[in-house]
Amino acid sequence: MDGLAMNDAHSIAYLRDEVARIIGQTIAIRRASLLSDQYDDQIPPLDTNPKTWNHENQIVQFLTAPPSEDEVDEFVIQCPFDDERDEEIREALLGTDGPGEIILIPTEFASFQESVASWAGVNCWLAGDDWPVIIAAGRFGSPNPACQ
Repeated sequence: MDGLAMNDAHSIAYLRDEVARIIGQTIAIRRASLLSDQYDDQIPPLDTNPKTWNHENQIVQFLTAPPSEDEVDEFVIQCPFDDERDEEIREALLGTDGPGEIILIPTEFASFQESVASWAGVNCWLAGDDWPVIIAAGRFGSPNPACQ
């Protein structure tokens, strides 16, 4: 492998799971932002401990569920990975025809995690702004200049 350690190869499934794990920490805020105003009275205060919320409430169940595959896709499309291989990483995470793994040396993997964690806290993501949109073909849409 040209001097690369075997542990530098990360499966796409693992990297997508890592994205889901990281965005799972803030997904309730994004989902609450996307809900219609008619549910405002059912949304618990988001700055409180989710363990104290009424988990019999369907809105709370929705807010606290693990990120869906579609949410991971939307996040990957929007996240500006701080790496010169940004597009390669994005394509790999979204692709169905590509290789089942990608080589990320430890510094690239750390950069990947930092990029995901940083974007998971950005207001454009948390507010559910339409940047960029997923179009029918599953490719990238036009970026919203307000979120750049």
